[in-house]
Amino acid sequence: MGMSKQDLAKRFKALRSSSQTSLAQAIPLAQEGVTVVSDEEATQSGPSLKRRRPLDQPKVVVGETAGISARSEHTFSSKGPPLQEGSSSVCYSFWDSQFNHRAHSRAHNVFDGDLHCLLNQEVDVIQEDIDGFLHKTKVSVAAMCDKLSRVSVVEKDRAAELALTKAQLIAAKEEVVRLSNEIDGLQGLKAKLKERGERITELETELQQVKDEFAEKEKSWLALEEKLANEAASTYEVGFEAEQVRLLCPSADVSTADASKVVLDDRLVEE
Repeated sequence: MGMSKQDLAKRFKALRSSSQTSLAQAIPLAQEGVTVVSDEEATQSGPSLKRRRPLDQPKVVVGETAGISARSEHTFSSKGPPLQEGSSSVCYSFWDSQFNHRAHSRAHNVFDGDLHCLLNQEVDVIQEDIDGFLHKTKVSVAAMCDKLSRVSVVEKDRAAELALTKAQLIAAKEEVVRLSNEIDGLQGLKAKLKERGERITELETELQQVKDEFAEKEKSWLALEEKLANEAASTYEVGFEAEQVRLLCPSADVSTADASKVVLDDRLVEE
């Protein structure tokens, strides 16, 4: 019986994970060709769709795989000698126009069991699987291209944001340098203001001392003024009295009179 798409996918993954053989080991398998025995009981096609082989032809050999050896040799010879067993270098590229993708796929991606199962399936089933795989591949490629386009746009936006952020960072660093210079200048101004403040405090102290001295001198001036006024008044009073005595007693001698002295025991003495 034929295998479903899920079974084929599982088998393909299992074979791909377990297949680690080199190209030199895969080429002889491709050169030998794939021989498939058409069994009426094993095929899915109806008896009316089958063609019986003549008795003189014991087996059916797939024609496309029979020429793999020649195509492989042509492919490898166009790009250099084929890889030897144990070689790890590739002398050709998948993007080369002369690269034989069909021969490479037959040598690396086609296995006997898978090919046997596919050849025993109906052509319509194989064609449907091919169309489904192609459709999924096209849709997946389109979706991947759209996603890559969106990612590219996002990367451009991120790059623009990063450039803007870098420019802002540079401007911020320049502003920090400018503010640092201003702070240094303000520190010098602050020191000058501190010196001026100390000088102002000294001047205020000196001014207060001058005010105190002025107040004391003002008090002494007032006391002196009062004293002088009293002395002037006393002198005027004594003079007034002496003039009266001279007028009333012209013969009296008042030259010895002294306003700063007092009469004590009929004598003029100092106060």
